[in-house]
Amino acid sequence: MQELKSKIISLNVKIFAKLKHVYVTKFGPVVRSFNSPTFPKNPNGKILVHIGCGELNDARFINIDARAMPHVHYISKSLELAQFSNNSIDLIYACHVLEHLSHRKLLSTLSNWFSRLKNGGVLRLSVPNFDTIIEIYQDNEKSVDAIKLPLLGGQEDEFNYHAAVFNYNSLYGLLNRCGFTTIREWNPKSAPYYNFDDWAGRKFIVGGKEYKLSLNLEAIRK
Repeated sequence: MQELKSKIISLNVKIFAKLKHVYVTKFGPVVRSFNSPTFPKNPNGKILVHIGCGELNDARFINIDARAMPHVHYISKSLELAQFSNNSIDLIYACHVLEHLSHRKLLSTLSNWFSRLKNGGVLRLSVPNFDTIIEIYQDNEKSVDAIKLPLLGGQEDEFNYHAAVFNYNSLYGLLNRCGFTTIREWNPKSAPYYNFDDWAGRKFIVGGKEYKLSLNLEAIRK
């Protein structure tokens, strides 16, 4: 009986998630055209920006996405943060966004984000870890099919194609070249201003084995 209840709950969760996805992506643009979201006013005055928010919404964040969903404050395909002045943002969060950007544009984009942060501001990133992708490849008899999604993206729409790869050394080096000197790993279970169910904390399962797919680094502007 308990197993049946668990299956029913799991099915209901999946149905709810599907309905939410349909609402946000299909009807969201219509809703937003009549009612733009209110910008957050955090009690401490902090400016928090979520780039590539997708369907996720934390009321403390200013949301930016290429798709016109009800909670998106700025609809933009650009990652240049032209809506913000220099030295104006306390936290920039981007989860599985950078891999969709051409590797030729990474340095200029990260430098732009550096300039938008206040002194003491944090750039918090999560990207697919290429070292983990290699591990998955090796564990599955060098199967290309096993790594297509994390390496190349789902490719179900124009926004979900990957154009760059990262491991710890490469991302650390990019951040350092942009001017960041304090660079560290961050933990989704304990990081402040993190309340998302996204790839930063999820496991990627292949052949029954769980992999920590994401490389989570944050950098502080001094």
